[in-house]
Amino acid sequence: MRYLVIMWTGAAVYFIAGIYIMKSRKPARLSIFTEIPSDRVTDIAAYNREVGKMWRVLSAVFFAGGIAEGFKPAFSLLIFALFCTLGVGVSAWRQSKIEEKYLVR
Repeated sequence: MRYLVIMWTGAAVYFIAGIYIMKSRKPARLSIFTEIPSDRVTDIAAYNREVGKMWRVLSAVFFAGGIAEGFKPAFSLLIFALFCTLGVGVSAWRQSKIEEKYLVR
């Protein structure tokens, strides 16, 4: 049961972050260390929709991990471990693709 709470809390944080990013008027950033000036983004609304969608899709992995905990707790931990390793790489790769599409170099 505790993994369900952990996974769904993480999912809620990611989902809320995705919604906040989608509604933001300033360009979203992947980390607190990268500032993206507004004049470098071709379409801020579309850019933020893509980034927000990425965060909401990542939240689905946490929701699935929480559901899996009810059936097989070990599988839930596997989902969490894969999310913490492969998920970070996938989200960084997806962010770079979004930046290629919307940022002016």
